[in-house]
Amino acid sequence: MLVVDDSEAIRTAVWLLFEAQAVVEVVGVATDGREAIDKAEALRPDLVLTDFQMPGMDGLELTRLLLVRFPTIRVVVMSLHDEALIRAACETSGAHGFVSKVNLDSELPRKIAELFGFPL
Repeated sequence: MLVVDDSEAIRTAVWLLFEAQAVVEVVGVATDGREAIDKAEALRPDLVLTDFQMPGMDGLELTRLLLVRFPTIRVVVMSLHDEALIRAACETSGAHGFVSKVNLDSELPRKIAELFGFPL
């Protein structure tokens, strides 16, 4: 998984969430959309977890670009703001899911298990 967020705290929290298990590996992190595209090119992750709102390129634009360039990558968008309009925008962008940062530790493992068909 490639984790894309301008917050170091969130990037660290995701890494810590998965460091003790062998099913999901965080292969890289990026602080913005442009860096994420470069890292996706180099690392070829199965999953990109991206923040909804970032400076420069938001998570929706990143999602659209990633899915054009790397159609097999799955993208999950996360945000502090869990609102119907945000969820709908994520779906329209082609994202494979949405998780709330407030409940990241419970929602993200469930979403990954759902997307890839394995228990966490």
